[in-house]
Amino acid sequence: RPQTELDPTAIQGRAELLVAEALLDGLRRLDEQAIMGPHMPHMDDVFLRIDEQVAKLTRDALPRDELSVLELVNGRNSVKEIARKTRAGTFAVARVLYRHAKANLVRKKVTPVVV
Repeated sequence: RPQTELDPTAIQGRAELLVAEALLDGLRRLDEQAIMGPHMPHMDDVFLRIDEQVAKLTRDALPRDELSVLELVNGRNSVKEIARKTRAGTFAVARVLYRHAKANLVRKKVTPVVV
């Protein structure tokens, strides 16, 4: 087998590209987090699906990742649990739930305060 040598300049360029992508992803997340502000779901938040609104959607109205999150919204699963079950990050799940809440497909479950 012929052995190919790796060009050090190409390796460095690839590493710089990976770092730049990671930085851009981090900045994008900060920007999205700022947009969501106080409405950004927390890891322990639990959401309820608004079935009347969901029923109005066609099956292909949502991308697969958003649909898999929506299917796990049941009033018991937290953001963290949905992230674990979908194998998505908590930020990705929080972003989807934020969008679904804005579209009136889900709402945050409020636990009553006992007095």
